[in-house]
Order: sequence, then C-alpha cells, then structure tokens
Amino acid sequence: MTVIIGIVRNGTVYMGTDTQTSVGVQKSNNSRKETKKIHKLRDGLLIGSSGLVRVSQLLWQHEDEFMIGEEGLTKDLIVRDIIPKMKKWLGENKLLEENGTVNNSFLLAWKDKLYAIVDRWKTIRITDRYAIGCGCDFATAKLLDVDESKSAEETLLEGLRCSTRYSSGVDAPFLLIDSKDLTFTEVEA
Repeated sequence: MTVIIGIVRNGTVYMGTDTQTSVGVQKSNNSRKETKKIHKLRDGLLIGSSGLVRVSQLLWQHEDEFMIGEEGLTKDLIVRDIIPKMKKWLGENKLLEENGTVNNSFLLAWKDKLYAIVDRWKTIRITDRYAIGCGCDFATAKLLDVDESKSAEETLLEGLRCSTRYSSGVDAPFLLIDSKDLTFTEVEA
C-alpha cells in the first residue's frame, strides 16, 4: 500500500512517499532501491508508482528507454511514447488486465511539469497538487487545508503524516525528492 504526493511550486515539482511495503498481511518499512515508490530516471524524470511492486520493478528495469526529448515532458509525449512502452512491457510480463489496463497509478515529474496516469491510462496535467495510492484521499484533504505559506516539504510531510494517521497501508519513514535537486531525503515521522 502506498501514498505518493506531488506538489508544483515555484517552477519545481516536489514529491513525497511513505516507505511501507506489504506482502499479504505482513508489513515492513524500508527505502531499498528495489522497493522505492519514486524512481529517478535519466534526464531527471521522476516516476512514482502506486500498486503492484512488480509493475514498478518492471518499469525500473526499462529506465533507459524513458526519453524526454527536446519538447520536455508533455501529455502528448506520455500518450504517444511512454504509455505504449509501459503497455508493451507489462503485456509481455502478463501484468495487464484483460481490458489492457493495470491496477497501478503513476505520477511523472520533470522540471516544472507534473502528470498523473490513472484509471484506464487517463493522463492528467497537474498544476498544483495531487496524490495517488491508498492514502490519497487523506493526503488530498490535508493538502487542501495546508497554509500556503508553508514550504513544499512541510506541505508534503503534513499530507504524508495525515495519510499515516488514517490509512493502515501508509507508514513512515518518508522519502522526499524534488525535480530541481533530484536528491532523496529520508524523514522520520
């Protein structure tokens, strides 16, 4: 279970996630590379994935094939290039549903652009804040209530902490990253 939050502020995208993973009823917390919910790919592309860990791991195996190009991260690039590649890899590994969808949601960030790929591959440009995963409703409610004078990091942490309080599928420590510095920071609850 997961919550991943993205915030666009002052020309930068800030992302945060919890580190809890689960297999059946067993839960654990870690920030190991193979279970990270946000990955930093080539050209500074950040992709957060909520859902099956195997789907995320498969995408990370193909990280060299994610190309931004001269036009930058656009909805057209995602629909024309990224989603077809994802569908191909997932199909080859029998991870697509019969209707061609996957039970994962994704946040993609590059420089000042944030997009969500959700239900049936719908691609949405996000201009302020968005959350995916089992704790997304709690995070979104908190994000809408946060004082705008707070830093993006403080805002992310408030959303993550709210999700932790109300969703058993979300827990600290949290990982934060932004599209400018591209460095992960681990923060305890």
